[in-house]
Amino acid sequence: MAAAAAAKSSEPQVEVVVVGRQMTVHKSATETQTIDVILGEGCAWDAKRQVLYWIDILGKRVFEYSPTANTNRLIPVDAYVGCVVPRAATKQAGSSAGEYDLVAALQTGFHIVSVSGGDKPLARSDLKQPPQHPARAPDSSDATAASGSVSDCWKSFSTKVGVAFSMNPNPPLNVFAASVKQRLICAPPPAPPTADGKASPTGLDNPNRFNDGKCDPAGRFFAGTMQIDEDKDNLNRGALYSLTASSAAGGGAESSCSYQLSKLYEPVTISNGLAWSLDHKAVYYIDSTARCVARFDYDLKTGLISNRRVVISITEELGWPDGCCLDSEGKLWVAQWGGSCVNRWCTESGKLLQTIRFPTSKISCCCFGGADGKDLYVTSAAKNVCSESCVRVCGV
Repeated sequence: MAAAAAAKSSEPQVEVVVVGRQMTVHKSATETQTIDVILGEGCAWDAKRQVLYWIDILGKRVFEYSPTANTNRLIPVDAYVGCVVPRAATKQAGSSAGEYDLVAALQTGFHIVSVSGGDKPLARSDLKQPPQHPARAPDSSDATAASGSVSDCWKSFSTKVGVAFSMNPNPPLNVFAASVKQRLICAPPPAPPTADGKASPTGLDNPNRFNDGKCDPAGRFFAGTMQIDEDKDNLNRGALYSLTASSAAGGGAESSCSYQLSKLYEPVTISNGLAWSLDHKAVYYIDSTARCVARFDYDLKTGLISNRRVVISITEELGWPDGCCLDSEGKLWVAQWGGSCVNRWCTESGKLLQTIRFPTSKISCCCFGGADGKDLYVTSAAKNVCSESCVRVCGV
């Protein structure tokens, strides 16, 4: 149907490449592999390494997708993962084969995840089984993070307005295992007390987890929380936080580093998409259950937000707003959970400008990437549906 629609219009037809789903991976003429992705989310483009990070929240996995090599590197973590960003001070940056660091917001707190290797192809049994917990390095001060910055991966990407696409559901793809070390750098915020006034459990029993997040233009790591059991009453138990790194006096790569976690906004039910305006003076934020996009005034120097107001209202037939990203024209792209689409909005007028539809309902996140910044990556989930994916809409 997409191909037929494209033939009737003047919009260019482009390809949607599936880079992860409950996907068949063809290793040979006689062997296939399946990655069981439960809740695809958190896509983030690393412009330095030219790779895409995306996650399976409930599967406790991070994937690193290389569009050049058409490979996924599997990076297991030991708790539910809400989002990851590339670390500003990382080893051998730009070398896809070398060691590098990510910062991950997990159910158990913020962690530095050191990744190396990735040349070992995974067997079918490895992909179907839950990931093994990585070895945890002893807690110690961070000696290499840039002062005031957790990550420097922030960029506005360009986009064309028109798009039509066809879909190849099972492209050839190789999946490799990475070696991982994980180190806690900041404990998670405590969840609100239980209904009877008791303190909430911590660690892997924490009733809250981090969800979506990304870095601001100065490198602060923003991430919000939500209650794991979405079916419970009193879901308004999350908040939006900011993690900032600061080096000790004297600076330099070997100086010690501390991290400060600040609560910016509450209460929140399902903390989701974040995007900063092109002039860095505003941040757009989504709490999915509110069915809207809110705009806050943003102070880039202090990292503080203020003056919340709704700029986009999402009607019920469009689904729930989830992850989002901004293009180079200042327009906001929003993934629609339950709506089978990504929508492009004008944040000034609140007008819907464009819709890209997908053959699955639970669209969860989107980001721009690729060598020229014109590829739109989109994740989806398999909760109560039969498929899930991370796809690339080429040449948007």
